[in-house]
Amino acid sequence: MTGATDAVREFDLTGELPSGTTILEASAGTGKTYAIAGLVLRYVVERGIPLAELLVVTFTRAATAELRDRVRRRLVEASEHLAAVVDGAAAEHGDPVLHQLAAGVDAEELHRRHLRASRALADFDAATISTIHGFCQQVLRSVGLTLDVDPEAELLTDQSDIVGTVIDDLLVRAAVERGATGVSRLQLEQIADRVVANPDARLLPEVAVTGDGHEDVAPGDGAADGDGAAEGGGAAERAALRVELAHQLREVLRERKRSRRQLSYDDLLTCLRDAVTDPATGREVVAALRERYQVALIDEFQDTDPIQWDILRRAFDDPDATLVLIGDPKQAIYSFRGADVHAYLDAAETAGERLDLRTNWRSDGPLLQSLDVLLDGATFGDPRIGYRTVRAADDNVDPRLRGAGAPLRLRCVPRSHQLRNSSGDIQAPAARQHVAEDVAVQAVELLSSNATVSRDTDGRARPVTAGDLAVLVRTNAEAELVHRALREAHVPAIINGVGSVFDTPAATEWRQLLEALEQPTNGARARAAALTSFLEWDAHRLATADDDDLAELHEQLHRWAQVLRERGVASLLRTITVTTEMSARLLGVVGGERHLTDLEHLGQLLHRAVIDEELGPASLTAWLVQAIADTNDEQVPPEERARRLESDDRAVQILTVHRSKGLQYPVVFAPFLWSPGWLSQPILTFHEEGGRALDIGGNRQNDPAYDDHKDKAAAEHAGEQLRLLYVALTRAEHQVVVWWAPSWKSGLSGLGRVLFARDLDGELDTERAGQVLSDERCRARLGALADRAGDAFSLEETEPRPRPGQLPASAAEARSLDAARLEREPDRRWHRTSYS
Repeated sequence: MTGATDAVREFDLTGELPSGTTILEASAGTGKTYAIAGLVLRYVVERGIPLAELLVVTFTRAATAELRDRVRRRLVEASEHLAAVVDGAAAEHGDPVLHQLAAGVDAEELHRRHLRASRALADFDAATISTIHGFCQQVLRSVGLTLDVDPEAELLTDQSDIVGTVIDDLLVRAAVERGATGVSRLQLEQIADRVVANPDARLLPEVAVTGDGHEDVAPGDGAADGDGAAEGGGAAERAALRVELAHQLREVLRERKRSRRQLSYDDLLTCLRDAVTDPATGREVVAALRERYQVALIDEFQDTDPIQWDILRRAFDDPDATLVLIGDPKQAIYSFRGADVHAYLDAAETAGERLDLRTNWRSDGPLLQSLDVLLDGATFGDPRIGYRTVRAADDNVDPRLRGAGAPLRLRCVPRSHQLRNSSGDIQAPAARQHVAEDVAVQAVELLSSNATVSRDTDGRARPVTAGDLAVLVRTNAEAELVHRALREAHVPAIINGVGSVFDTPAATEWRQLLEALEQPTNGARARAAALTSFLEWDAHRLATADDDDLAELHEQLHRWAQVLRERGVASLLRTITVTTEMSARLLGVVGGERHLTDLEHLGQLLHRAVIDEELGPASLTAWLVQAIADTNDEQVPPEERARRLESDDRAVQILTVHRSKGLQYPVVFAPFLWSPGWLSQPILTFHEEGGRALDIGGNRQNDPAYDDHKDKAAAEHAGEQLRLLYVALTRAEHQVVVWWAPSWKSGLSGLGRVLFARDLDGELDTERAGQVLSDERCRARLGALADRAGDAFSLEETEPRPRPGQLPASAAEARSLDAARLEREPDRRWHRTSYS
């Protein structure tokens, strides 16, 4: 949204308070949460609005908890400062908001402001600081008697299981009615995944009934003849069936949940949207909302969707109300979950005022300067979403990291390295392995060097440690690749919430255990379970086991099966942990803490599944098998299923770009931004004039407009890749190291566009793909870019065969995170006493 900078004013937290509808754009690192907490403080203490009449919405439970804590601390600070000024202390304060609240007012107003702050603290539990879904749930409960919403409905945190049963039912019905359908379960799962995430999207291709009674595909705008017609009625019928099943899935899923008295998170949104738009109830609901809330502050608004914006627009977009929409369209990266940056752009076009934050409190000045050179002129999926320059905070103007090279380092993999295929392009799998090894090389060199980082305002420096480094990846597979390379180099590293916990060795071990507990006398299942972490057997013991040993194994499985039947998963896991000393065994081996964390996490999910769905042992095994099958390495899993952090911050953090959003690290390695990601096919998501659409025809034979839709979907996917690039590059406080590998499709990646979609004068056009150049032309092009940034940007090449060696013990105090020494307390509970 750059370009029209004259239409955007810089936001001043001590200036006039926003009124009406205001867009506040907060680029990465510009203090968004601080600004929101400051606005809440001023509305309450200065304007006199009761805290209960402010609505503050953000989009994750973690962000909600952080924001609640930040608002409460600000109220405490204000109350203490105002109390001191009332008692005669000076109004001056280093915090400009606190200074403004106490300065320039008479004694009576000062007392009122102190009283407001104190009352807000006393009534803090009445504050509505919640997720968008939590807000919807509160509203639906408060006006539930006038709406067609069950106030006692169970809220589903994950509706994948009920979706799975609906899919099975639809396929059975289609098979009975039609015979062979030509639609597999996997295909219908792919359709369901998108349809459920986009409840209001138009489903394409549209079908019509021809004169001979057959269903045919209605061509869309720009549709081409040819492929669709060549296939004849069969292709049209397949497309029609896919669309029909998608519509049926929506309807059956809705009715199934209604009959079970269940609601999903998305249902909360659609219910409230329907309430505020309903001719009979809408005016009443909107009036109730405006009476309840004088001010609404919406955080992370770039991750909203049209349904959410429709609710907020109708409820609060009014000259007499105050609606502040805070976000950054450059960081809109959750389209696969239904988030829609077009809703942000629509709001920005209609907002009464647009403001932005222009001071970056996170990154050093030289790093910001290098990003200015790299991203100048970039747009991120729409001409209205442009790169904005920001200034460094006064304390961060100079570099705080010394002895570690340039703030922005670009490490290139030359084509001359023997990683090419027959066409001369670097092979992506070989490049990933090469880059992962080079990540380990760079980590060892950094942690073995004399590099220091200044973390205090007085400029005191300390050595760089492993905990200062984060590696941002896209997928679980990439995380494992980097983790393996770092461990081989003895660099302490942990995987932080990358991928689904169901896509781990721990999930396989739980499956093997549950299968054995179903049939404890089954020899093959018992042997498979014996080699899991739940038991103490190894391959040698299993190979040499006699009849008595195997009988003991079967007896133990019988005992555990009885515990599972009678007392559930939680008791089973506790029994295993105590009787086999599993925690001690795992924490004493390299990588054991990660594995133990996954095993315990899965145990909790299995326990919840048993309770929520009343599953027996056999059904529980089937549930786990399906959950494992449903994992997708390319997508961020639901929060409940994302892998948990297994240790503290003394190791290199490996996490996805998605999960890193909102976080910051002293040094960031971004090894795989050259990979263009995965465009979901054959389900295409794109926008048309009426909003979001899904093309589920499957291919051009089924859908004449497929190619046009594919182009639109590819363009939107490219925009998302550019926004992922922005998020990755802006997590660093002092330095970011990026790798470039010229594989076949690297020019389609966000990094490829930023580096090579330039004209001869270096002007950037990220709406087109970058050209993958020869080594010589690549050096020349990137060298010119680096020259523009001076010392802030270095251009480097990887070695043909990176050899990381190992991190010396003297440079890796945290290396001992790999294994722990434990001592047993008298009650047999184990606790960690030291790392060794």
